[in-house]
Amino acid sequence: MKNPLGGLAKKSYLVRELQRKGQAVVLLDGGNLLFGKTLLKDLERPQLTLKASKIVEAYNAMGLDAAGVGPMDFADGLESLLRLLKDAQFPVVCSNLVWKDTGSPVFRPQILVQRGGLSIGLVGALDPAVKIEGLGRDAAKVRVQPIYQSVRKAARLLRGEGADVVVLLSAIDPKKIRVLATNGGDVDLFLGGDPKDKLMIPYRVKNALVAGSSQLGKYVGHVELSRGADGSLDLKHAFVPMKLNRPEEPKVKRIVDSYYRAVAKFRTEGSRMYVKENEEAVNLAHDKPVYASAEECKACHRAQYDRWRASRHARAYAALPDAARRQMECVECHVTGFGKWGGFDGVTKAPDLTGVQCEECHGPGSSHPATASVRAGEAARSVCRKCHTRSRSPDFNAREYLSRLGCGGAAR
Repeated sequence: MKNPLGGLAKKSYLVRELQRKGQAVVLLDGGNLLFGKTLLKDLERPQLTLKASKIVEAYNAMGLDAAGVGPMDFADGLESLLRLLKDAQFPVVCSNLVWKDTGSPVFRPQILVQRGGLSIGLVGALDPAVKIEGLGRDAAKVRVQPIYQSVRKAARLLRGEGADVVVLLSAIDPKKIRVLATNGGDVDLFLGGDPKDKLMIPYRVKNALVAGSSQLGKYVGHVELSRGADGSLDLKHAFVPMKLNRPEEPKVKRIVDSYYRAVAKFRTEGSRMYVKENEEAVNLAHDKPVYASAEECKACHRAQYDRWRASRHARAYAALPDAARRQMECVECHVTGFGKWGGFDGVTKAPDLTGVQCEECHGPGSSHPATASVRAGEAARSVCRKCHTRSRSPDFNAREYLSRLGCGGAAR
């Protein structure tokens, strides 16, 4: 699941509810559990690493049996990830991430869990084709080995240790999971989430079940494992929605609340440049253009400004509840130049860069008009897709949305 802190108290209550009914529960996470993006900005690092530590603390309280690892878990680098996991009371499994100098695995390749009279083998894997942005300089220390050979080897070892069922924990592209299942990876259950945040509808490939959940932790994937009269195993999957009225487990809720209390006291720090009258001097002095705000654009582009002012983009920050304004991952899609030089930093008030303003699409304005640019085609769509993801904007259509922009430029 993806960065799931907010709903963990509800998920914990669901687990306890199943246990009270006498069910043997194995609690698993497919990966991408600590961060919701592949690379942290300096501005958000203090808050999001705190959040990651609280996720580890909450999973400890829930009794997580094991977690996979995904590319987003490395958003702050490998060393940071290993520090965060020092306090974890659950194992992280990954069969194909090894240290370059020794060839030994960074995490445990596979583990065996005994529950309800069954031996459940768990193996994890990373997609070697995915660029792990957060690794940075740490990339020279590790190597991601081919996935198919690594998973098959780990699964065979688990079968040799008496595993009744083998589960793969991953955040791998579903198409690759299908290839692995089709080619006989000796895995019974492929469990994870689509890296693109798309809800994974379960399906079967040969005798294996491919299932999971994502969508920002809005669902829990519940797989029921039972043995038939002839000794065969049956796997059934269901999505359990984390509705607003679902009860919360008090112990985990206290951990979640402690994070939100800490966030309420957060104040970002760092340098912030203002657009001065002599824009050329500003750019030369700091070697980078800075953000001017829509109010500066208005002087020459009044008609476009008025149309933008009436748009939902202009009201994006105002629409955020007060609690969400303290969450960097919420704020970044509702302001201009988040985390960039001279962009929104959450502290300074002038120029006002709240809302999705002109410069979010056109770039910092202090070098305008000398280097005026208008993004078009795929360049423009890529800007939109940073925030209009499948989970946040399931009906997003780039061509249609661009044609409705308040400034009117795209329509022409």
